Amino acid sequence: MLFKILDIVLSKLSTYKLVALFFSNKSANLLKIQVDKFSEWNFDRNQALDKLDVVLQELYKKNYSENNGMWSEHLLIMAAISNEPNKIRNILEIGTFDGQTARILSKLFPDSEITTIDLPQNIINTKKIYKYAHEDNKLQSERINNLKGCKNVRFIERNSLSLINENSKFDLIWVDGAHGYPVVAIDLINSLRIVTPHGYVMCDDVYDFTYSNDSEYRSIGANETLIELSEAGMIKYQLFLKRINMIYNYPKFRKKSVGVFQKL
Repeated sequence: MLFKILDIVLSKLSTYKLVALFFSNKSANLLKIQVDKFSEWNFDRNQALDKLDVVLQELYKKNYSENNGMWSEHLLIMAAISNEPNKIRNILEIGTFDGQTARILSKLFPDSEITTIDLPQNIINTKKIYKYAHEDNKLQSERINNLKGCKNVRFIERNSLSLINENSKFDLIWVDGAHGYPVVAIDLINSLRIVTPHGYVMCDDVYDFTYSNDSEYRSIGANETLIELSEAGMIKYQLFLKRINMIYNYPKFRKKSVGVFQKL
């Protein structure tokens, strides 16, 4: 309970300039670590940021900031992948939420077909899955607004567990559904099966430590699944920091990563 209270307090403090200043030096170190991780995967973070800012200006009249809602380094990783010579033709997003990521993907990969899936709305309403961030009716309207005009995006109400029967292959898969056992493990295994040989699977909100585990939001499930798949010689993976500012990474139970893997 004490950890949870501290987490809430730090979340509220993260908007204050004094706190950001206190952590500025450590945040600079984290940025260097992140840039090095990008380089290890032959990604150029600076080029990715430039490209992402062009897209975000077009869509939202804003440059990238990790303090802006749901934006995080996952968008920079996607932008870096879009700069690669290997063409990304088919993209799958697990967990549409408000459609913002799908909309950005449609601009980063204008020649790709994007399928984004989320649970049927009646299940979302009943389980109040996104209640932490949006009222249900607001979520629907924002999704419709974000996906409107995205000609290469197809939204489907579908439980991601049904991907066990999927025959299509995807060059990029963004796993952002339930973050705990058993769903996140199943989503990652299904993604490994349907990703193309040179494709990428990305997973949001990977914790390597947490004060509690639940089935929806906070869990070490993704991290443990990635470790097991790696030790079995089935994937190579990297954990990129989800956000750079130290306020998002300290204490360690607050740190979240974006997992990226390719099959071996």
